[in-house]
Amino acid sequence: MSVLIVTSLGDLVVDLHTNKCPLTCKNFLKLCKIKYYNGCLFHTVQKDFTAQTGDPTGTGTGGDSVYKFLYGDQARFFSDEIHIDLKHSKTGTVAMASAGENLNASQFYITLRDDLDYLDGKHTVSIPCLLALLVSPGMDASYEIVEKIRRNLPYVFSIHIG
Repeated sequence: MSVLIVTSLGDLVVDLHTNKCPLTCKNFLKLCKIKYYNGCLFHTVQKDFTAQTGDPTGTGTGGDSVYKFLYGDQARFFSDEIHIDLKHSKTGTVAMASAGENLNASQFYITLRDDLDYLDGKHTVSIPCLLALLVSPGMDASYEIVEKIRRNLPYVFSIHIG
């Protein structure tokens, strides 16, 4: 399944790993459907590392999983879904940002360079589970958008299921 991330810099196409990360993808898709991400800023951009978004407060400290809306405050976060074959090896990898082990909510990031493999399988602020890989360079404008983000240009976005 694919989603279209519309940014002020252009569009990104993301293919989700629904078979390997079902809870994560369900959370992401449901939040997209209720337009939770629309208008969110990329609140944290670290050059040659990641661009993080998904916090409607724009501060980097907010955000809830869809499970909170379904089951109450005790379900604000959901569990990690780590797979050894999903790596942070390529620019444009999309992964959940986490406040710690099993503390996934709504925030996610896009890697801005290759070879961030040291993020694989860790339970820290910005690691736990890979959602997707952006479409390869040359297939569409996704690579160009990641390059613009890498250069720290301002942007906002919305997400639509494609």
